[in-house]
Amino acid sequence: MNNKDTLKLLISEELKGIIWKIVLDDSRLLMVIETRTPDRETFFYVYDFASERFLWRHEKLKSELSLVLHSCFDGKVYFQSMQAGPVPEHTFILAYDAYTKALLFEKYTHNLEAVSEIGLVSFPGKILPKKLELLDLSNGNFVRSLSFSELSELPFPANDIHLPDDHFGPTLWETYQQLRFKNYTVKAFYRPGTKDQDQVLELYDEKQLVLTDYLNQTIQKLYQDTFFVWSGRLIYIRNKREIVSYLL
Repeated sequence: MNNKDTLKLLISEELKGIIWKIVLDDSRLLMVIETRTPDRETFFYVYDFASERFLWRHEKLKSELSLVLHSCFDGKVYFQSMQAGPVPEHTFILAYDAYTKALLFEKYTHNLEAVSEIGLVSFPGKILPKKLELLDLSNGNFVRSLSFSELSELPFPANDIHLPDDHFGPTLWETYQQLRFKNYTVKAFYRPGTKDQDQVLELYDEKQLVLTDYLNQTIQKLYQDTFFVWSGRLIYIRNKREIVSYLL
C-alpha cells in the first residue's frame, strides 16, 4: 500500500468477525458496524468521525439475545432481536446511546419498520392486519398512529453517500467499479494473484495515483460494494474484516 503524505488516514482497524452491515448517522457523523464470527457471535462497533475515535469496540450487548443492527440517528443506535426458527423473524426493538452505551429503552411489543427524523415507524408484532405507530426516538413511547399513506410524507434521514458504478467488460480483468468525487477517482478491479484473483483499490488525485490497497486477496468469488465515499471520507473494507478510511 502507498499513499502521499497529505492523504490523512482516519481508520485502519481489524474487527472481530466478518463485517456484516454498516449504517451511517449523518447528523452526528457516526458509523456503526455489525460483525459476525463463524461461531455465530455478533459484535458491534461505533466510530465517531467528529472526534476520530471508536466509541464502541467489540461490544456484544445483550449476549443472550440475537441482535441485528437496524439504524442509527441523532446518536441513538437501534437494534432488533431476531427470533430463531425455520423463518427468522424480527421480534422487538432496543435502543442504545452511541456515546454512553446506555440502554435507552426496550420495546418488546413492537417491530421496527423504519427510523424517521420525528420518530420510529413501528408496528405491534402480534396484531394483524399490520397497524403502524410512531414511537418516540428517545424512549420508545407511543406518539400517534400512522396510516400507510403518511409514510411518503415523513422526513427520513438522508446519507451523504457516494457509491461506485459498475463497469462490465468482456473479461474479469476488464470489469471494475469506479467512483468520482471532487477531483478524486476511486477504482476497484481484479488482477491475477499468486493462487486466485486479487481485488485491488486505487485512488487517483486528478491523474496522479495516491493510494493503492488490496480489498481482497486470493479470493475465489467476486465481491462488490466494498468501498464508498461518505461525507468527504473514503471508506472501504479490506479482506472482509478490516475497516479503513481516509479523509479526502
